Amino acid sequence: IGGGLHNFYLQTAVMLGIVVLLFYIGLLTVVLRVKLRKADKSMYRLLIGMKSFIWAVVFLAFFEVHMMYAANVLNTFFWIFTGILLLTKSKHGESIIIIPCYNVAEYLPVTLDSILSRQNFSSLEIILIDDGSTDNTLNVIRRYKEEYDDIIRYFSIGNSGVSFARNLGLKQATGEYILFIDGDDMLFDDILPLWMENIYRNRLDVSFVGYEERYWGEDHGFKENRNDLEGVYTGEEILIKKLKKQIWICTGNAIYRAEILRKNNIEYNISCRYGEDAEFIGKCLLSSTRCGSM
Repeated sequence: IGGGLHNFYLQTAVMLGIVVLLFYIGLLTVVLRVKLRKADKSMYRLLIGMKSFIWAVVFLAFFEVHMMYAANVLNTFFWIFTGILLLTKSKHGESIIIIPCYNVAEYLPVTLDSILSRQNFSSLEIILIDDGSTDNTLNVIRRYKEEYDDIIRYFSIGNSGVSFARNLGLKQATGEYILFIDGDDMLFDDILPLWMENIYRNRLDVSFVGYEERYWGEDHGFKENRNDLEGVYTGEEILIKKLKKQIWICTGNAIYRAEILRKNNIEYNISCRYGEDAEFIGKCLLSSTRCGSM
């Protein structure tokens, strides 16, 4: 923008100089024309030819500078508008991570650090819902809120269950894509920017990745669930593969296009005591046309 404004002033000065030059040439030719018309007709014709040539050159220069001037003004306003648009979009967040929290004070810092410290991704918002925790969870949330005020929003409610908490987060979300994780989950280093790039490139409604099941405080290994699936599928095709156990989709390894959820009024069933995530995933898949894995 600074360069654009510099050129803006420079080109304005050049245009004013050209206008003054045109006025000078016009005044000079009027004076000489009166004198030469009577004194020397050949010189008069030469003067008229030179005047026409000079006018043509000056006009072309004026036109070129004018076009550059106009283009530069448009370019300057384009970048200003683009900057405002990006700031607005960044403020709302392209990706929303919703985390219901119930008595996870011991694990939540690791979860949040895996997002805030290990993801090179700027367009992000985290919504935390404290679901009536009786331990130090709410204090942990407040501590992270103070440090990451522009990224984190939180709500504290009486104990209402994980489905109610996730639905509350979903109602508050304003971003383009939604990821639900639990308060004891972790994201692999830099997975989020790669994940979102894959979503944008393939224009996906639902995207899922592989994941590992680890157990806190135990050292006897982990279970790996891979999703090596290439291409783009309909939601129904993905649901069939899931039911056949050919792929693995759970709460924390799938990102959903928010428009699909809002358009179809999809939310978690608060009356389900078990399997609420399976029902939610099924509804999302059946409402989606482009789904894939990374």
